[in-house]
Amino acid sequence: MPTISGITAHDRRNAQIMAMQEDGMLRLAGTGEAARKGRDLLRELAPNATMDRQLAEDLIAERRIEAEHE
Repeated sequence: MPTISGITAHDRRNAQIMAMQEDGMLRLAGTGEAARKGRDLLRELAPNATMDRQLAEDLIAERRIEAEHE
């Protein structure tokens, strides 16, 4: 039985997410579409995540070297 409070449907494969857009319109989206949009948003916020990971590893290595000299 569908509800208006967020996720609707009996079967997770058919689940829909209801969201209000900035212009006040209600929009239904499948969970797959919502997950893709979420991943895209995160990708925009951290477009070079592999580079960031490398920088973090470099920083950790530098800190270890500094700790050895103390």
